[in-house]
Amino acid sequence: MKLNKELILASGSPRRSELLTEMGLTFEVRPLDIDESFSDDMPVEEVAECLARKKALAYPSVRENQLILAADSIVVCKNKIYGKPHNFEGAQEMLHELSGQIHYVFTGVAFRSATGIDSFTERADVQFSELNEDEINYYITNYKPYDKAGSYGIQDWLGTCKVTSLTGTFPNVKGLPTAKVYEYLKQFQVD
Repeated sequence: MKLNKELILASGSPRRSELLTEMGLTFEVRPLDIDESFSDDMPVEEVAECLARKKALAYPSVRENQLILAADSIVVCKNKIYGKPHNFEGAQEMLHELSGQIHYVFTGVAFRSATGIDSFTERADVQFSELNEDEINYYITNYKPYDKAGSYGIQDWLGTCKVTSLTGTFPNVKGLPTAKVYEYLKQFQVD
């Protein structure tokens, strides 16, 4: 897909870059560091979109020929948000809590142009089978999920061996709801 705007990905996620590349898009990766805090009383289903909007709005200006795409994903289980683990023990704790549970992956997406900002959230429901201690330790040691919300990537061993059901889309759990992004970008498509 060829766009009439320069697409800027406001995320350093290699998975989001991979998904955009698979969509046939040309883009530049330019993440900015932002404060990823949010109000404690914010409903969990609104957090990812709030963070995506913060990322998009962090740019001081957007030129007429640019379109910024920002995204953020969170994992929620029993109304608790699971971000990225800080260390091995943090990843262990998260995976123990997600073991055998249904959890929700919310990915918020924001598009910012010179004329404004649009955003949305996509949800997927993921069911894990039980994870034992050896499986958790194997996964963390071999896949080092420290840059992934909820301490896992659906595209690797844990997704292949321990996800028993998925309602929603695989790309959304991986980091970007590509079908919805594609539909949005069609308005900027060059014939």
